[in-house]
Amino acid sequence: MTAITVEAGGLLSSKGLRTPIYPETSTFSLRELVGWLRPIPQVRVSWSWEEPAWAHPVFSALADLLELRPNWDSYGGLPLTNENFASAIGFLARIMDDDTEPPWVVPLPSGGVQLEWHREDLDVEVVIDRDRSVVLIEDRGEELEAPLGRALSVLLPVLPRLARGPEGRV
Repeated sequence: MTAITVEAGGLLSSKGLRTPIYPETSTFSLRELVGWLRPIPQVRVSWSWEEPAWAHPVFSALADLLELRPNWDSYGGLPLTNENFASAIGFLARIMDDDTEPPWVVPLPSGGVQLEWHREDLDVEVVIDRDRSVVLIEDRGEELEAPLGRALSVLLPVLPRLARGPEGRV
């Protein structure tokens, strides 16, 4: 299971994405995964075993959203905010399992992010934004909306169906 701590501050200045090598048990800062040239929260993630398959592609996609230019959508869209970045990683660390399919990471014009899973007759969308953070689930035609604070309780019944299938996507 993943544990996470989000700390304030830090200027990350390395460039590019590199694949770190982790010992069996590791604690590392997100700067070891991705670098930016703007202040972001320092994020420490530790696993008690091998890095989950979802971590690298999801952290990379979130990092890309931090680098969006203002007006990226030609309608005044903002880059992902530091607060929403840290909230997204914290949320994923609480709900993701080793075999959970990585979500699609979609920017919101407000500086938020939407995490999406689409499997057969199940759609899960998690909106992380300072003004509105919710979980939306459409399961076999039935819709459910809950605040992010209740996410774990509403997601528990459907999480096994978000597991990586034989076709697996990364």
